[in-house]
Amino acid sequence: MRTACSPTVLRERDCSSGSPSPNSSLPRLISHYIRVHRGRRLRELKHLRSFKTLSEAIVNGAGARTRDGKCDPHQRRIGNRRLAKFASVVAEREREIRTCKTFEGLLKVIDSARFKGIGKLAVYDAAVRIGVWLGIEPQRVHLH
Repeated sequence: MRTACSPTVLRERDCSSGSPSPNSSLPRLISHYIRVHRGRRLRELKHLRSFKTLSEAIVNGAGARTRDGKCDPHQRRIGNRRLAKFASVVAEREREIRTCKTFEGLLKVIDSARFKGIGKLAVYDAAVRIGVWLGIEPQRVHLH
């Protein structure tokens, strides 16, 4: 009998989180993503498209606010005050953001608002969130 953390199962997935192991095949990783994460991601995308104005999308996107008003887990260690300040600085660039036609252009504008304590992942995630509202998405894979 195979238990949840038997040697055979350990090779197939990480028992601590139920995540596939790094040795999993691409189809297995895709299947895991669809099964575990797709529903949440689709709800998040719907939320990001729901803002009535670009200003609202910027404040929520750069401020890393989820649909229930909480801080997105990717940015939880940054802190609410710092994220609010970042959102404010990004909001000052609304005119530039409105003219962006590519994700790379949007990323560059948002990166220009970066300050100590706001890392590249927070900038990228803010650009993705704001980009959803603008209908702009990354065309290349960005590694952090």
